[in-house]
Amino acid sequence: MSRNQDRIGALASESSVVPINSPIQPQSEISFGIPTEYVELPSRGKYYPNDHPLYGQEKIEIRFMTAAHENILTSNSYIEEGVALEKLLTALIVDSRIDSKSILSKDRDAIFLAARRTNIDHEYHRKIFCPACHKMVQSIYDLNQAFIEPEPEFSKLNIEITDKNTFIFKLPRSGLVVELRLLTGYDEDYIANTTKMRKKNNLPEAKVTIFLERIILSIDGKTDPNYINLCINERITSFDSKYIRNVYKLVSPSLNTTQKFVCSNCKYEQDMEVSFSVDFFWPEQWI
Repeated sequence: MSRNQDRIGALASESSVVPINSPIQPQSEISFGIPTEYVELPSRGKYYPNDHPLYGQEKIEIRFMTAAHENILTSNSYIEEGVALEKLLTALIVDSRIDSKSILSKDRDAIFLAARRTNIDHEYHRKIFCPACHKMVQSIYDLNQAFIEPEPEFSKLNIEITDKNTFIFKLPRSGLVVELRLLTGYDEDYIANTTKMRKKNNLPEAKVTIFLERIILSIDGKTDPNYINLCINERITSFDSKYIRNVYKLVSPSLNTTQKFVCSNCKYEQDMEVSFSVDFFWPEQWI
């Protein structure tokens, strides 16, 4: 166990065995058990609706990966549609009541990291383009060093948490009072699809405004989407926009995956985070 895991607990605990109860179950009279593990959720179950299966749950149970799960990750049709990771997440979750897309973004990342670390290797080999010497170099990332950061003291940050698990705060420049929420898998899909659609139609990128429109629930108590969009585009200054995004990072349950990249060619150093994609499950040395 790493020093960070000593401080806040491992992302995954000991394994157990449960009967298969998923779409990957063999259609035969022979029934096996697949080992499972419990993954600690960065949200600790605090930011889900009261009727969500993960509400108040600090951990989620997932299956170990099998050859059937590898089929999902290597399916060209799934990869082309951009649904391979979502299909994998659905197949890994033991509780059939849980909609994988309804899981908060950082909780999803914790599941992917635990699945990769347990089933493949805690060392993640990847090729990185060095911004200093412009060479493609090999880097090894130790997944055991990832850890869940402690929750900030919201009262000291002048951030109010509502009974709906949303966050209210005042913008420093415009004085507008903003209410925001945390993103789920559904929101990630919306942002990705909207960005893709704009590119397809030769429209300028609008990553910042799309993100703000998705996380902001109300401004000065007004929930009308047209009013919110108008404020984002005409009343919220660039300074306040950055402030909102910084607040979102502060209030989001955080899985810290930052590690120092050191270029083997020029010794340039830079902090980098893990990017979760299909490639994350296929180490460079396997190809």
